Amino acid sequence: MSLALLSGRNLRCSGRFVALVLFILAAESCFWDPVPPEDPIDSVKWENYPEHEFEYVGPYLPLPDVPIPTDIGSFVLIKGGTFTMGAPPESAKLWKGFTKQRRRLALPQHKETVEDFLLGKYAITAMEYCEFLNDARRKGQSTVTFIKFGNTCPVARSNGGSYNPKAGYEWSEVGPVSYEGAQAYCRWRSERDGRKYRLPTEVEWEYAARGSEGRIYPWGNESPMGRVFLMDVYWEDSWDHGAPIGTYVGRFPKGATPEGVHDMIGGSTEICQNALHQYTVESITANKSIWDEYVKGNWHPPADEWSSAVSGASESPAHRGGMYAVTGGPYIVANGWIRFAGPPMMGGPWDYGGCFRLLCEELSAAPELTSRKTPTPSDPVPSEETVDIPQQEQVPK
Repeated sequence: MSLALLSGRNLRCSGRFVALVLFILAAESCFWDPVPPEDPIDSVKWENYPEHEFEYVGPYLPLPDVPIPTDIGSFVLIKGGTFTMGAPPESAKLWKGFTKQRRRLALPQHKETVEDFLLGKYAITAMEYCEFLNDARRKGQSTVTFIKFGNTCPVARSNGGSYNPKAGYEWSEVGPVSYEGAQAYCRWRSERDGRKYRLPTEVEWEYAARGSEGRIYPWGNESPMGRVFLMDVYWEDSWDHGAPIGTYVGRFPKGATPEGVHDMIGGSTEICQNALHQYTVESITANKSIWDEYVKGNWHPPADEWSSAVSGASESPAHRGGMYAVTGGPYIVANGWIRFAGPPMMGGPWDYGGCFRLLCEELSAAPELTSRKTPTPSDPVPSEETVDIPQQEQVPK
């Protein structure tokens, strides 16, 4: 819940404020008891916990003068291992008060083990996604449920019916995309390339972001400044003009993981393969039957009070990353363990989405996938004017 909802300046009557606080506390008691178990807090780790509230009051900064990457579309080999998944106990030092509800989505900590995999070095870009949309259009397939058009979307439809990136955003992460739209792209790319691609599960995403050492952020434990795109730092009046992004992937190389995966923090939330579910102390990867279904995106947790408390999580894909985990009060920048519930996985109405990156399990493809270069679009740029068409009209002609 945004702290803005609880700000006194947004509530004219103090009585209403007290009533709201009491209601939330009662709801929390109903939905979140019992509190997930945690390991004892290490006093040294507590004292030196590196995560802080984020507040920037300086002048807006120019975006880093970094060239567009020449290896968009490439993958990074992530060596497997065992790690501790979830919010560390000492993070309670920062995540307190009303923000502790967000933290509880990442409790309890538990061990997971993953095998080697190939992960997209960057999120799928507008140029890459437009190639898919235009191919679907030529085949007469509706794409109306795949992407949400508007001023925050880097894709528009021309008056001739084709989909094209907006000028200057050709290599930005594409979004807001639905879970259905991300899955459709995975199937299309798999068929086109003759390889099996899918979305990373939460387990794989967090392992890539935090490593076996349990980093707070993908790059380590240092401040996010200069390492991620933050709207109130790099974009003047960004809150009044929607949610702009860093114009292209890879613009903040200092925010990459040690292995070289970029932009896991600082953009839209990333769509994962699995449904959001309540953690337990049991390992998902240790249960082969569950893990096999989890990887396929077929495993759904039972509906219960927990999933009701997070807006029907059993029907929502897990989202990771993002820009801010908490806004409206002192901001908290997203980290490697924070979790979000996305819109319905399939078929339901949705008002927001995310971006996504691909995972490939075919390790034999590593030499080719890790050396790919920024693609040249196969579709020529059309001469007709590119305009935003209302969402309900985004159907094939």
